[in-house]
Amino acid sequence: MRFALKIVCASIVVVALALSLGASLLVQSSFEQGLEREKGRALDEQDLLKMGFETASVTYAIQDIALDEDTVLAIAEQLGQDRSLALFRSDGGRLYGAFSLPELFDPEATERALAVLQNGEARYLYVGGPVELGGQTYCLLCRTDISFLYTQREALLTSFLRIYGIVLGVSALLIFAFSALLARPVSRLARLSRRIAGGQYELRAPEGGSDEVAQFTRDFNRMTDALVAKLDELSQAVEQREAFVANFAHELKTPLTSIIGYADLLRSQNLSKERVFRCANTIFSEGRRLEALSIKLLELMVVGHEELDKRRVNPRILAQELEQSLTPLMQGAGLLLRVRVADGALLADPDLLKTLLYNLVDNARKASEPGSEVLLRGEKREGHYLFSVADRGRGIPKEEIHKITQAFYMVDKSRARAQNGAGLGLALCEKIAQLHGGHLSIRSELGKGTVVQLVLEAAA
Repeated sequence: MRFALKIVCASIVVVALALSLGASLLVQSSFEQGLEREKGRALDEQDLLKMGFETASVTYAIQDIALDEDTVLAIAEQLGQDRSLALFRSDGGRLYGAFSLPELFDPEATERALAVLQNGEARYLYVGGPVELGGQTYCLLCRTDISFLYTQREALLTSFLRIYGIVLGVSALLIFAFSALLARPVSRLARLSRRIAGGQYELRAPEGGSDEVAQFTRDFNRMTDALVAKLDELSQAVEQREAFVANFAHELKTPLTSIIGYADLLRSQNLSKERVFRCANTIFSEGRRLEALSIKLLELMVVGHEELDKRRVNPRILAQELEQSLTPLMQGAGLLLRVRVADGALLADPDLLKTLLYNLVDNARKASEPGSEVLLRGEKREGHYLFSVADRGRGIPKEEIHKITQAFYMVDKSRARAQNGAGLGLALCEKIAQLHGGHLSIRSELGKGTVVQLVLEAAA
């Protein structure tokens, strides 16, 4: 069932119940007020008749006229003109009147009684009570026809049903029109959501107003933005994964081709010792390159899945250990490593953090020319600790900086491969930094060098 139709049905049910209840209460209230009014009149009339009987009896007593039944009957006939009354003896026998004593009334009762009784289609209001006449107690009963009250009630109900049908029909039309108007934004959002699901991700619902529907529209747009951003992120992840696989296959193909080609040359031809040495040396270097590629790839895959063993680490002590392991490598490349790292406190996995800094320094080594220096610095900065690795190497073009943390990306592929590079070092560094809640930033200028900074949160 459509939303607007649900609103219509629910509203009609509410209106119908409200009208029925209101009209019923109004008709019943009017009926009860009329009935109470007639009861008051009947009681007053019974009082007047009783007073009339008593006055007549006093008059007859003054005139020394005996109040026997004939006299009482004469008084009743005189008072009963144009009135509906009856007089009954204490034994229930009727002395005067055109109607009999109802079973509900006791002729010997000492208190006045009132009742509404039905006789066929007519309804009568009976008021009865005792009256003393000539030493005898009689039951004076008055009857009032109140059928008109019930007729009026039925007429009011009939009129109400007629008006009720008209009002309900008009209300249904108005409710349908208003519900369609109110449900239009929801219908618009439903159509828009289907179009977005069909691929039109740039569409958004027009925003305006301050009611719940307007708020829902704004939330819908925010949700759509978030979903589109997530889809873009997933799309980029898929593209990066495809590029990763393609680059990995390419990186494997080149050394494998060289290894297979030179191995086939060695086994199929008789070569001089010098030629055999060159072939074997090429196979060895390409094998080392494959080994470095597999190690880096394994580190990249494992680092994101292992549990971090975070401990309090003094970055100065960590840098000293790193300096000891890197100095021979830097001296072999004809470079000078300077370490200027201040004391501090970090909550980190020392092995992973050492791997990160090792890769940054090693990348600086590969980018530097013999005779230059690489500087590793560390200092505290307002609740953070900042590492920086600076070199005076070739630098990186500005348009390439945002790509160098991608797996297998190399600015100078020939130089990197000559140094057994695989383009995985900075990708590994980026992932380790993220695992520690930090981030890398890179500044570089062609011909002047590169500075890579690592910002980590300092421990208390």
